[in-house]
Amino acid sequence: MTHPVGRLSDDHTARPPPARSRTARPRFTQSAIFSGIVSGNDAAPGLIRSTVTGPDYLTGGEFGVESSVLAMALCTTTGIVMLVMAVRRGRIVPPVWMQAG
Repeated sequence: MTHPVGRLSDDHTARPPPARSRTARPRFTQSAIFSGIVSGNDAAPGLIRSTVTGPDYLTGGEFGVESSVLAMALCTTTGIVMLVMAVRRGRIVPPVWMQAG
């Protein structure tokens, strides 16, 4: 029987349905296929057994690759490049309190 809030467990307490996010597929690929660590969780055995070794600032340590300096540098650089492109194309909209009108 389905409860309006979610499924009832064996002890008859309501559990909310699992949240679906846009990042579910990349996380599934990282953990279930490449056996990688996903956002601080343990590495699950996947199809491909990978071993990441090196200093924590390069590998992300126990939190995963997304917390490494390399990921931060790549994402920051991409953000800056996109911001510069938007400014050059005139796509930046001033905040409401600075708009005339």
